[in-house]
This record gives sequence, structure tokens and C-alpha cells, in this order.
Amino acid sequence: MSSRMPESSNPSARSSTAARAMRLFAFAALYLLAAWGGQALFIAPDLGAALWPPSGIFLAALLLTARKEWPLFIGVGLCADLIASTALFGFPASVAVAIATGNTLEATAGAYLLHRWAGGRFHLDGVASVLAFVLFSALASPLLSTVVGGTAMSIHTGEPLLTSWKLWWTGDSAGVLIFAPLLLALAGGSDESDRPPAGWGELLLMLGTLLLIGHLVLAQPYPTIFIVLPVLIWGALRGEHRCIALASAILMLQVVLYTQFGLSPFAADFTLGERQFLAQSFIMASALTGLVLAGQACQRRRSALELVAARQAAESALAAAEAARASAEHANRVKSQFLANMSHEFHTPLNAVIGLGHLMAQMDLPRKAGEYAAHIQQAGHHLLALTTDVLDLSRIESGAMRLEQVPFNVVALLDEVCALVRPQAEAKGLALHLEPAPTLPAMLVGDPLRLKQVLLNLLSNAVKFTHTGSVGLHTRELGQAAGRITLRMDVTDTGIGIAPEQQQHVFEDFIQADASTTRRYGGSGLGLSITRRLVAMMGGEISLDSNVGQGSTFSITVPMALDLDTSPDVPV
Repeated sequence: MSSRMPESSNPSARSSTAARAMRLFAFAALYLLAAWGGQALFIAPDLGAALWPPSGIFLAALLLTARKEWPLFIGVGLCADLIASTALFGFPASVAVAIATGNTLEATAGAYLLHRWAGGRFHLDGVASVLAFVLFSALASPLLSTVVGGTAMSIHTGEPLLTSWKLWWTGDSAGVLIFAPLLLALAGGSDESDRPPAGWGELLLMLGTLLLIGHLVLAQPYPTIFIVLPVLIWGALRGEHRCIALASAILMLQVVLYTQFGLSPFAADFTLGERQFLAQSFIMASALTGLVLAGQACQRRRSALELVAARQAAESALAAAEAARASAEHANRVKSQFLANMSHEFHTPLNAVIGLGHLMAQMDLPRKAGEYAAHIQQAGHHLLALTTDVLDLSRIESGAMRLEQVPFNVVALLDEVCALVRPQAEAKGLALHLEPAPTLPAMLVGDPLRLKQVLLNLLSNAVKFTHTGSVGLHTRELGQAAGRITLRMDVTDTGIGIAPEQQQHVFEDFIQADASTTRRYGGSGLGLSITRRLVAMMGGEISLDSNVGQGSTFSITVPMALDLDTSPDVPV
């Protein structure tokens, strides 16, 4: 047995059906009321109504309705038009059917074109939408009603066909321009972000001003109707579509009623036909101008709101990015501090392992045990160097490393560095050359420990990656000024070299020339990264010139202060 509830017993379905029935009844009643009221909107009785309100109401009803409900509203509109044509105007059944068919085709075509243009429900919310509304619904779609209904009226009344077409098209077009925006503005609804700048108080003030100025202007036969334009502009710019729709409807009623009694400027020395044509032209021109201005004002307001929203989103994104950056920096500091602490903790047991290995190597051990002791020392020194590199990197990243500024003998430092590397070079049969500048100052002010670390890293790498030939350390003076000297130190080798595509990466963390280098030569890939950072902290630069199979030259340029208490130029 199905558990689905029948639609007739479903409360929400009954409520939806009742609401739809109420909308259809309200539409039919409003259509008939507009048709009855349209009889009064004539200036020349023989030429029919100056404008036809049901044409705008039919179009607005379809635009306000979901597409799936269009067939119901089209059917109700067709029946209402038949009733109005027969009961109110007394047209024969054949003429009434033609008129109702034409009016239905007009509203359906206009609504369909606007729905396709908008890609969904249509709204008057910009200049483009106003132009689409005018083109499709006020100019193009009334042609369908004109051809069908205007032709039927021409046959029925005996009027010339073109005259009947002109009267039909102008009445329908004016009705669409006045009553469709009015119904869309009043029944369309809007959210807070879509409300115009003017509130209801200012809106009522605009309409009251228009009524007063309209009365003063239209009560006289003088051509001063243009005086109402500033009020229309005020309403369009401040009240947008809602205000201009109400203002156009009020102005239309004033123009038609005053012209009927021969009081407006359109009634002076003109025939009835000319009066109706002039009044229609003014009503359509003022409505069109107001709609365009309201569309522009609405578009500018929406653009301003979008800019504000975009700025707020950008500020939120910037704040989020700043918070993420601060969090990342904090995490990086915590990580660096953790690595520094752990590296310190590693140093004590590693030094013990290396010392015990050294003591074991001094003992009278069997050959195999002696080899094991040597391996323990070698592995301990390697691990100690690795933890020292990690410690240095973490201290640099966390900003904990500070450079000293103390006097030191640069010549003695160079000799000490070469003395530390010389055993490794001689073990591989390499020549090690030290070439200091001839007039290198003996005493400088700087951080000798970090400069020594930089040179040891570069010389150790040069020896490690060179199998035959030589390794050299060359220094020269680039210049002195204001108690400071700039030195250039080149570490050269005749080793394996570095490929051009790898040279820009060798100074990055944990990077070596390629994966095979790590497998063959070992190392953590931190030495050159630390060297680059230390040189940068000294205010210097490091560069590389290398060719595969021919060797490499690492050059550092560092500025240092002269120790003015000693002779500036002591021959080496």
C-alpha cells in the first residue's frame, strides 16, 4: 500500500492550490477593472482610448509568475479579454476573439522574450533591462496585437487599415510603458539591498510635488509642460523604478484628464486627433526617459554596493591572510626553537660517543674491533656536523643568531681554515692553494667564527667534490671607504662542476646538485643554504660560476670594518 498522501488531503498542496486560485482571480478582476477604467482614458472619442492599461497588466502578470504557471494565466487573460470585448464594448464574437487573441499573443511574446533575455525571471534593475523591456515589450510585441486586433477593428469599423494600426499600436505601447513597470514595482517585492535611497517619506513628497506642479502647468494653455521634468528626474534618481512608475501613472492621468477638458497645453488650437497624438507622445517620452534614468541610478547603486562588498571581502581575505601569516610565523618559530633545543640535547651524547670511540681506538683491540671503533667515530662526527647545521639553520630562521663585531686577524683566520682542510686535501692527493691579497689589512672587525664557518663549508665542499687537481682560496680587496673595506674571497676547484639548471637551486635548504650526489657523497644539503644566509647577515653576497667536468668557483663579497687601532695595510 502506498504511503503517499493524496494531494487533496495534503495541507501544503491545498494551500498552494488556494493561493494559485486567488492569484488567478485577482488577475482576472484587475484585468476587467483596467479594461473598464480604460474607457475613460480617451481624448478623441472616435479614436479610442489614449492608452490601454490591460496590455501592461497582462505582461506584468506573466513576468511576476513562474514559467510553469503561464498557461493558466494566459487562459485566464484570454477569457477576461473576451468578456471585456463583448460585455463592456459590445463587439461581435468574431471581433472579440480576434482582439483577445492579439492581446494574448502580445503579452506572451513580450514575456517570453524578456524571460529569455534575462535567463530567468525578469527585473527592471539597470539600463540594459530597461532597453530590453522597451524594445521587446513596448515596441516589438504590440505589433502582434496591432496586426491581429487592429485589422479586425479596421474591418469592423471601416477605418483605413493604417489608421487603425497606428491607433492600436500607440495605445498598447503607452499602456505597456505605464502599467507594466507600475505593477512590477508594486508587486515585485525587494530585499533590503535592492531598496532605493529614497524612503517612503521622500517618495510621497516627490509625488505630492508632481501633483502640484502638474496641476499648475496643465491648468494653463501655455507650453510649460517641461517644468515637470526636474521632478521626474528627482524621482528617477532617488526613488528609481518604484517612484518613476508611480510618477508616470500620475502624470498620465493628469495629462489625459486635463486634455479631455481642454485645459492642458496639448488642447490649445489642435484637433482632437492631434491632441491625443501629442498627449500620447508626451506620456510615452516622459515614461521612457524616467525608466532609463531610474535604470541608470539603480545600476550605479548596485555597482557601489558590489564595490563595498568586494572591498569588505578583500579586507576579510587580507585579515585572514595576515592571521595565517602570523600563525605560520609562530609555528615556524616554535619549530626552529624545538630544533635548536633538540640539537643542543643531541650534542652531549654525541660528544660522549665520539670521545668513547676515540678512547677505544687508542686501545689494543683486535683488527675488526678497531675498524668498528673508527666507524663509530666517523658516524659520530657526521651526525654531529648534521645536528650543528640544523641548529645553525633553526637559529637563523628564528632570528636567535647574532653576529659578533670583534677585532680579528684575517690572515691568521685564512691560515687556520686552510690548515683544517689540508689533511682532507692531501688524503685525496689534491693541491691546496692560499692566495691572500698583497695588501690585505691584518686586523678587521667582524665575526671571525661565522666567517670561518662560511670558508670551511666552501673549502670542504670543494675538496669533497674534487678527485684530481687542486683547490684554492683567493682573496682580494675591492675597495675601502669611511673606515670599511670590501673583500672578495673565491673558493675554486677542479671538481665535477654543477649543471646550469641546478646552479640556481644549490643554495636552497636540503638541496644538492642532484639525487645521485647525495647517494655518492652524502651530506644534508644544508651547508650552502647556511652559508648563503650567513653571508647575507654579514651584508654580503655569494655567487657561483661552474661548468660540468671543469670545476666550480664560489665567490663571496663581504664588507667589514677596519680596526683603526692597527696599521691599515700590513703586507702579508
